[in-house]
Amino acid sequence: MNVSSFVFRLGSRWFSCSTSLVKEVVGQKPVIQIPHKTNAILRGVVNINGELQLCVSLHQLLGIKQLMWNQYNRIVVIAKKGEIWAFAAEEIQGTLACDYNQIHPFSFESSHSISNYLLGTILFEEKEVNVLDEELLLSSLRRSLTV
Repeated sequence: MNVSSFVFRLGSRWFSCSTSLVKEVVGQKPVIQIPHKTNAILRGVVNINGELQLCVSLHQLLGIKQLMWNQYNRIVVIAKKGEIWAFAAEEIQGTLACDYNQIHPFSFESSHSISNYLLGTILFEEKEVNVLDEELLLSSLRRSLTV
């Protein structure tokens, strides 16, 4: 089954999600902390086209070494079923046609927290791209609000 995928980089790792999940990509934006609510995953809110959106750290959720906030190039806004989330990414590769039948098992230890959020990996332009399990990712982001 071919699916259009959006490819981006967090730290030194490449990831993909369905392009239907991505609402927009914007430049760097300041993140405003929410008093008594901000945690390792929930960074705060960010102004996207005049609307405040929750901003999360996928780096923290996936266990990826974080860069300084001022080193991010883009904010990716994702949306599904009325839920909108924003996260910082170091780089955007673009889109690719992904054949989900060609997904390979991960090449790193399954005990690593990142593997919990992946369907597997695909090769794209000689890069190993980690295919995110979107439902599990969104569920974990929802749970991060109650921590």
